[in-house]
Amino acid sequence: MALTAADQLALRQLRSGDDQGAAFDDIWTMLLTLKRKLDIVIDAVNNINDQLTQEGKQMAELDDKITALQADVTAQSSVNQSAITLLNGIATQIAAAVQAAQAAGATAAQLQSLTDLQTSLEANNKALSDAVAANTPAAPPPSPAPTP
Repeated sequence: MALTAADQLALRQLRSGDDQGAAFDDIWTMLLTLKRKLDIVIDAVNNINDQLTQEGKQMAELDDKITALQADVTAQSSVNQSAITLLNGIATQIAAAVQAAQAAGATAAQLQSLTDLQTSLEANNKALSDAVAANTPAAPPPSPAPTP
């Protein structure tokens, strides 16, 4: 392996006056080779460390996005539940109005449009409830208690 100018200068300074120059040259060359290989290993470890740091940042970003998505799902579930409650309330009010009108003498034929509206609201409410139930994620299992 070729020596750099600085390595050659250091070698000449160390060898001056040494009777065992060939053995020293061999050891010195092996040490320099080992140093270069270690430098390559250190560079590889630094590259791996940089990649792991980047992956850690990406995982943190992904965790933030998952948390935001969970908050969005919770908000959507709340909005959907509010819509279901509203539809139930309207259907109940229509049913009460139909009963009051019948008690006042209205006929079933006169109240048919209201009865149909109530039936439609109840069907829409069921469809919305079913959709919310089908698309709401199950609660995660509780975390195990830490062991002392």
